[in-house]
Amino acid sequence: EERMLSFNRRFVEMWGLPEDVVASRSDDVAIRSVMDKLAEPHRFQAKVRYLYGHRDERSWDTLELKDGRVFERYSAPIRTAEGAYYGRVWFFQDVTQRVKAENDLRLQKTLLEIQSEASDDGILFVSPEGKMLSFNRRFIEMWGIPDEVIAGRSDEAAVQSVLDKVAA
Repeated sequence: EERMLSFNRRFVEMWGLPEDVVASRSDDVAIRSVMDKLAEPHRFQAKVRYLYGHRDERSWDTLELKDGRVFERYSAPIRTAEGAYYGRVWFFQDVTQRVKAENDLRLQKTLLEIQSEASDDGILFVSPEGKMLSFNRRFIEMWGIPDEVIAGRSDEAAVQSVLDKVAA
């Protein structure tokens, strides 16, 4: 049976481990105590078992909890100075707020793209460095930018296409 050799208070708090589970230092007892908190408990447990059986492998994945939290899980083997396998380190990080912010940002980007495409105006977003970040179909139509320039995603060619029309 695998034993928890060391852990910190944050680990105990994140998982809401009861004191008897912490005192047992048993990996199996700890895993059993968190199974009902996970959205996909069998995937969680399968990954743990797989990594204990494949001692040289490192792993990174995300875990969704039933309460809506999201944890990143990283694991790597620990070896002695002589190279003998000693165990695994498991690192958990609560990334719920980051994931929520990323999802909110994706939603805002999607809404902006939808609004941009629905507009009768030609819209072009350019970075401070002059890189074309986004444009709508109406912009392409207004400036007659060739399909091959758009397909090639070449900022220089698109800008040159517009400049050729302005200079004419």
